[in-house]
Amino acid sequence: MKCIFCDEEARAICKFCGCAICSIHRKTKVFLSGFGKKTRSAIFDSGSNSGVRVNDASWCGKCDVEYEKTF
Repeated sequence: MKCIFCDEEARAICKFCGCAICSIHRKTKVFLSGFGKKTRSAIFDSGSNSGVRVNDASWCGKCDVEYEKTF
C-alpha cells in the first residue's frame, strides 16, 4: 500500500478516513470512541465510562475531524 501524499510505502492507516500514510506524513490526533446521550437527562447526570480516548491515533492531516459533545 502506498502513501496518499508521496507514493512511499505506507506505515499507518488514518483512523478517521482510512487513507494510507507513510511515517513522514503521519500526524497524530485524539480519537474518541464510544457512545453517550446527546443531552443531559438530569442535573445529577455526571456521565459514565462508556468510551475510550486514544491520544496519538494516526491521522493523515487531510481529512476534517469534528468532535461532538455527549453526556
